[in-house]
Amino acid sequence: RLKTLDTLDRHLGTTQASEFRRFREFVERNFRAQPTVRETAKALGITPDRLHAITSKAVGKGPLAIQHERILLECKRELIYTRKRISEIAFDCGFSDLAHFSRFFARQAGCSPRAFRRLHAETEAVSRAEG
Repeated sequence: RLKTLDTLDRHLGTTQASEFRRFREFVERNFRAQPTVRETAKALGITPDRLHAITSKAVGKGPLAIQHERILLECKRELIYTRKRISEIAFDCGFSDLAHFSRFFARQAGCSPRAFRRLHAETEAVSRAEG
């Protein structure tokens, strides 16, 4: 459960809250490059263990899970709001292999990218017909 920014300082303490915010900003700027947890921690000037402890305390998840959620969010946005080919979306989101992207997406979202796009298109069509 994500803590609001107001309670983050109280929950984590000033130093860890600052590190967590820097981590979130780093993820937002670099998710397409898909850096490893070790690379992320190094860029933030902390150890991977400290990064894991901070993210676990802040939101109950490790840094890799948070990075994966951000990647998945972007993939879903692109599938819903663009007409890009799935392979193009995969490469835009940092995957060098379409098969790896498809496995990642299915594991994270519970369906293939194609099924996700189709399901969303059908839901939109029903919404427009009812509206």
